[in-house]
Amino acid sequence: MQRERIRKLFANIMHFVALLAAISLVARYGFYIPEEYAELFTLADEIVIGGFLLNSVIQILLAKDRLAYLKTNFFEYIIAFLLVAQLFILRYLFYSPMFTEIFQKLNMVSLTQVYIVIFQVYIVFQLIVEFVKVNSALNTMSLPPYVLLAGSFAITILIGSGLLSLPKATHTGISYINALFTATSATCVTGLIVVDTGKYFTIFGQIIILILIQLGGLGIMTFAAFFAIMTGRGMDVRHNLALRDVLAVDVIGHVKSTLTLIVLYTFFIESAGFFVLNWLFKKAGEPSPFSALFHSISAFCNAGFSLYTTNISGFKHNIPVILTFAVLIILGGLGFVVLVDLGRGFIASFGREKVPILSLHSKIVLTTTIVLIILGGLIFYALEMNNSLAEFPLGEKLVNAFFQAITPRTAGFNTLDFSSMTLPVYLLVILLMVIGASPGSTGGGIKTTTFAVLLGLVRAKVRGDPDVNMFNRSIPKDTIDQAFVVLSLALATIFTGTFIMSITEGYSLT
Repeated sequence: MQRERIRKLFANIMHFVALLAAISLVARYGFYIPEEYAELFTLADEIVIGGFLLNSVIQILLAKDRLAYLKTNFFEYIIAFLLVAQLFILRYLFYSPMFTEIFQKLNMVSLTQVYIVIFQVYIVFQLIVEFVKVNSALNTMSLPPYVLLAGSFAITILIGSGLLSLPKATHTGISYINALFTATSATCVTGLIVVDTGKYFTIFGQIIILILIQLGGLGIMTFAAFFAIMTGRGMDVRHNLALRDVLAVDVIGHVKSTLTLIVLYTFFIESAGFFVLNWLFKKAGEPSPFSALFHSISAFCNAGFSLYTTNISGFKHNIPVILTFAVLIILGGLGFVVLVDLGRGFIASFGREKVPILSLHSKIVLTTTIVLIILGGLIFYALEMNNSLAEFPLGEKLVNAFFQAITPRTAGFNTLDFSSMTLPVYLLVILLMVIGASPGSTGGGIKTTTFAVLLGLVRAKVRGDPDVNMFNRSIPKDTIDQAFVVLSLALATIFTGTFIMSITEGYSLT
């Protein structure tokens, strides 16, 4: 009994330590701190780290089954071990000639600076652990899945807007309404901006936007679930249901494998995009690794955010750059279910095993996506060949036309000036935006599957068929009803939003 009280006491103390850690991080990176206070924040970091390490030791000493406790909290002890190991090694290696040269290139001229960087990384990981613990505690609250989803987005947006309002996030300051809009746009991966992202925000502000894009693109519940598993904590049924809605796949029973695949696919695709864009940007005279990273994540997450004032129109004559963006956008818009299907088929094609047949879902998504890209691109080309595309040779005309058919559905990047386009093009873009991406993807819209099912229904009614059949499979009535509900809600939302904006357009909140 006494042992359990001590454990709970330390657990409560750690909430305050985590709060101190968060305050230290925000103050250090979000505010301009006078030099005389620098040592105070270093001391705060040392207290935080000492608290984390002491708690790790106390908790395992008080545990009844130490091995079981270690298994449940293995992530926490791994990062604690890595911290101690790094500090120990640095004591002996910092002043060696080889490491001295490396640290000088990184502009770390003292051992203290290296310690601070390691401390900050460790604190971030520990805050993730504490976040998961708090999230686990929320499991006891009887919140329905849709509330968990909406709540996770709302909290992320509020935290993001607060961070973007910090002095170091912008060069000249920002009103809260603009910070809130930017955080909302980044988290919901819409790509709408009210200030120039590249010029207005500092590197710190741009990193915050990038994190919000990544969280919003993959889903906050996805990250929460992934770190819950990494730290040895499970998920209840409600969280599984919420995650199922995010990923558009039933994860109950195989959460770990599903999330692992998602994280691996995301890391691989975004890393590949980074290396390709970094190389292409260098060739184009725009050498910026951070810009390549930012645009790779923004493209895969279908966010549409760019660090360039004119979006990516500066690359309208650069076919390799446009195609790289297009591939990232398409992959992000297909959905992880389709990506996993394609990945398994690709791997199996190198072995002796029979290549698995694509699921009905994947067939519908891939077919609809290809048709929308081809038809959309051809229509765009026909409408704009003598207008916004007039300056390009044939090859660049086609690439830009098809790119502008890809990006409205999900991302929002543009290589052409939309203000110079004709009304039919605007109507085409609106239709593509309404359709959007595919279920379980990083994009929005009513989804390609909904659009395909509705088209299938129209075809069935015209032919007089009693059932809606696609790829020799009958579509359940519940799926058709759901497609109607999704379309109705989307149209109602669009109408309501348009109506409200028509009234409030002339007003200002600043």
